[in-house]
Amino acid sequence: KLHQDLRSRSEKSLWQKVLRQGVKDALFPAPTTAKSDALNWVLLDNQDFLDICLLAGFDPPLVRTAVVSLLEMSMTKRRYHFHRLMSERPSMGVEKKDSDLNLKT
Repeated sequence: KLHQDLRSRSEKSLWQKVLRQGVKDALFPAPTTAKSDALNWVLLDNQDFLDICLLAGFDPPLVRTAVVSLLEMSMTKRRYHFHRLMSERPSMGVEKKDSDLNLKT
């Protein structure tokens, strides 16, 4: 049981890193094609995005809403909120409600 719990946490951590990198690529300057691909991955209906969010313990619609909100911010605010939202702590987790997502400063 302990081995299974550790494996589960390690897998969740891996998927969180995959999700974090995809969102980061969508939000911050990168080669044009990579940024466009990353934006499409987050913003369009994409089963891989949905699966990765769930495996990472995040609610896909909340992640998508956060990315759209971040895209409307200045780069400085975007960086601050990206790090806050995508940190290791359980923000935007599947157990959270829409009201828990607060991007206004």
